[in-house]
Amino acid sequence: MKATLASFYHWYLETLAKGRDPLHDDRAKIEACVSKALLRKIEKQINSPDGLDEDYFTKAQDYLNDWATNIVVSDVNTHGGVASAIVTLGVTKESKSRLLVNVVQERGSWKISKVSHPPLSG
Repeated sequence: MKATLASFYHWYLETLAKGRDPLHDDRAKIEACVSKALLRKIEKQINSPDGLDEDYFTKAQDYLNDWATNIVVSDVNTHGGVASAIVTLGVTKESKSRLLVNVVQERGSWKISKVSHPPLSG
């Protein structure tokens, strides 16, 4: 599951860096990595009057250059067919971004089911 998340974020950020839209330009890849329910939710939000005010997978309005080459997956917790992990993008204090990524087993593969900001640690 760690390798799946690291691979997804590397591909996703590289695709953005090339000026492409990962959700629409490589639909097969996004469907291989993201649950059907989450894709429906994102599409519904994109098509709503409010749209998306940030990228769903990075929880940011823009991406930083060092994110695609600095991806760390940690704090993996697995409970049967669901799991969560912290994905840290970036390497410097200014560029680091932490995400809580939930995944589910769908047709034998781990797929992203939710991305959020992790709770602040004390």
